[in-house]
Amino acid sequence: MKIKIITLFLVLSLCFNNFAIASSHIDRQIKASKNNVKYSSVEKYKIDTINEVTKKTKKASKIKDPKLIKFKKVKTIPAADYNKKITQDELIYKKAIIPQLKKKTNSVNVNPQPVDFYNLYRIAEKLIRANKLDYVNWRIAVRKSAGDYNASTTAANLIWINTALYDSLYSNPDALAFVIGHEIAHQVLGHLQQYEDRMHKHQIWINSLLIPTLGYGSMIYVAIADKMESKASRTDEYLADALSTEFLVRAGYDPQKAMEAINIINAHPHKETINSSHPDPEKRIANIKETVKYLSKDLKNEGKFNIYNSNVLDCKKSSDRVSIIITKPEKQRNDYYQVETPEDILKRIAYTDYKNGDMEKAIKNFKSLAKITESYIPYLYISYAYEYLYNETKEDKYLKRARKAIEEAAKLAPDNKTIGRQLKAVAEDL
Repeated sequence: MKIKIITLFLVLSLCFNNFAIASSHIDRQIKASKNNVKYSSVEKYKIDTINEVTKKTKKASKIKDPKLIKFKKVKTIPAADYNKKITQDELIYKKAIIPQLKKKTNSVNVNPQPVDFYNLYRIAEKLIRANKLDYVNWRIAVRKSAGDYNASTTAANLIWINTALYDSLYSNPDALAFVIGHEIAHQVLGHLQQYEDRMHKHQIWINSLLIPTLGYGSMIYVAIADKMESKASRTDEYLADALSTEFLVRAGYDPQKAMEAINIINAHPHKETINSSHPDPEKRIANIKETVKYLSKDLKNEGKFNIYNSNVLDCKKSSDRVSIIITKPEKQRNDYYQVETPEDILKRIAYTDYKNGDMEKAIKNFKSLAKITESYIPYLYISYAYEYLYNETKEDKYLKRARKAIEEAAKLAPDNKTIGRQLKAVAEDL
C-alpha cells in the first residue's frame, strides 16, 4: 500500500511539474539553458589548442646537462632539393596513379569515385613513405554506411573507412591522416594478435579449468574477462592514437587540425563504461595533447628525409572492387619503422621533462629507466634533478637524495669524471 501511495505521489509530482513548466515557454528555455551549454555540439566540435605551453621554472637555463642522452640524428634535406623531388613525384601521380584509379569497375557494393580513392591514396601513401611503413601491401577500403562514423582494421592489412566518416572528413586531410594512421598503428603494434592471444588465454581458463570445476559458476569469470578485455581494448586505442599522432607529424600533417576526427565523436552521444571498447573522446584528446608534448622536434625533418629517399608507391584498384592496394616497392629496404622500446620511450620522456624543468616527473621516469638498464646515466640525471630541487627549495632532503643517486651511478661507473664532478658538487653543498 505504501509503495502505491509513493508511486502515485511521484506521478502527480511529475505531472504538476510538467504543467508548471508548460505555463511559460520562456521558463522552460531558462531551465534547459544550463544543459544546452553543457551539451552543445558546437562547443564540442571546436578544436582546442593542442600545443600546450610547457611551464619552465626560473632557473631552467641553469639545468646541468653533459649531453649524455643521445637521440637519432636527423639529416635535413635542402628545401630546393625537397621541392624538386615533390614536383617529380607529382608527375608520377598524374601519369601513373590517377589513370589506375579511374578504371571502371562493377560492384554491388559501394564503388567510390576515383577522386575519393585518390584522396585516400595520397594521404595514406604519404604516411607510409614518411614513416617507412612500406613493408607490406596496404589496402584501403570504403564501406557504405549512412550513420556509422567509424573506421577499423582487419587481417591482411586492410583498413576500412565508412562513408559516414569519410564524408565528414573528406575536406580535412589532417583528420583523415589521423584516422588512417590510427588503423595502421593497430597493425604495427600487433593489436589484432594481442587480442587473439588474450582470448585464447581466457578460453583455456574457461574450458580447461573453470567449467569442469565450477560449472555455470564459470560465468562469473566470463563476465570478469569481458571487463578485462574492454580495459585492454581501451589501452590499445590510447596507444594507437599516440602512434598515429607520431605518424602524422612525421608526414607533415597538423595534430591540431586532425582533432576534428575525435571532436566529431565527442559531439555525438557517448559514455565510457567498464564495458566500453573505446575511451571517452575527451580522454583521447588529452592523451594526444600529452603525446605531442613529448614528440621529437625533428620528426617533420625526418619524414621529409624519408620521402625524399623513397619513390612513389604504386596503386591499383583491388579485385574486391571496394578497396585500393598501395603496393610495397620491389626493392625492399632494411630500415623499416621500428617501434620504440620501453627504454627508448622512458629516455625520451624523462629527458624532455628534465629539460623543461619538470623535475618530479623526470625523476619518476628516470627511476623507471634505471630499473631496465645497467647504465649509470639515469642515476646521474636523477642526482641533477634532486640537486636542482634543492637549489629551488633549500630542503635538505633533496640534497641527500641527490647524493644517494650519484653514489648509485658511481657504483656502475666508478672512474667516470662526470660522476666525480657531481659527487664533489653535492658533497660541497652538504
